[in-house]
Amino acid sequence: MVRPKRRLTDSQLALFLIVPLVIFQAALTLYPSATALWMSLQKFNPMAQPIGFVGANNYIKALTDPAVAHATLVSLEFTFVVVVAAVLLGIGGALLLNEQFRGRSIVRVLVVLPWAIPEYATAVIFGYLYSENFGTINGLLYQLNLIPNYLPLLYLGHIWLTGIAYSWHYAPLAIFFFLGALQSVPEDLYRQAKIDGASAFMRFRTVVFPYLRYALLIVLVLASVDAMKALDIVWIMTQGGPADATRVLTFEIYRETFQYGQLGYGATLSFLLMLLITALTAVYFIVLTRRRR
Repeated sequence: MVRPKRRLTDSQLALFLIVPLVIFQAALTLYPSATALWMSLQKFNPMAQPIGFVGANNYIKALTDPAVAHATLVSLEFTFVVVVAAVLLGIGGALLLNEQFRGRSIVRVLVVLPWAIPEYATAVIFGYLYSENFGTINGLLYQLNLIPNYLPLLYLGHIWLTGIAYSWHYAPLAIFFFLGALQSVPEDLYRQAKIDGASAFMRFRTVVFPYLRYALLIVLVLASVDAMKALDIVWIMTQGGPADATRVLTFEIYRETFQYGQLGYGATLSFLLMLLITALTAVYFIVLTRRRR
């Protein structure tokens, strides 16, 4: 007698599909992370010195190094600029794209372009915009008689203007998070508030914002994590200058690891950056949990 084939349950099928991917991902993540952690406890310069275990000395050195402290503060300032600008551009763009107008679908597609292009291209574009010789922004300010002559904007604004450039690159992702949240705002509730005579600001604060709150917190987390890890745009636009004013923590990690060959100390700084990102993310998720309660 032929036995009927046994069919997998939904849970068994899910495990069958997920477990191999989890094992594969763990192999790609855990082993390099464990190796980097072990390396962070050593003084390791393959070009000059043999491997030597130093324990927590690298971490003590990093926590007492003024250069690391300065780079951390610059990273936090850069992250603040990126987050604030990305949120403002995201909410403004989402409110605009949520309105009915001719060609809205085309505009929604075009809005994605800044996020789709590489950070390198973003850095080059804003480098031309900020240029003190032929920059578009300088030219506009000069034509409006707001400045007497062309100024080195990037060196005057340094980390702030660099952060604005990165927020322009990142804003489309924020726009579509907020745009998705706006789709859940009840039309009847918004129309009733308008009939009741509520101003545009009051309608946004009392009707729209409660539906944007969780999207806002998600954008805060993602933008903060990506800004803390950013290196390409800072390296291309300023090379850490002027006078280390834009030397973010990732720049310090790159310099210690690849320029000085201090692989152990570079790994230490990487783990400190990871802890900083984790702490920042935890704060956002605590706020998110409290908001939900």
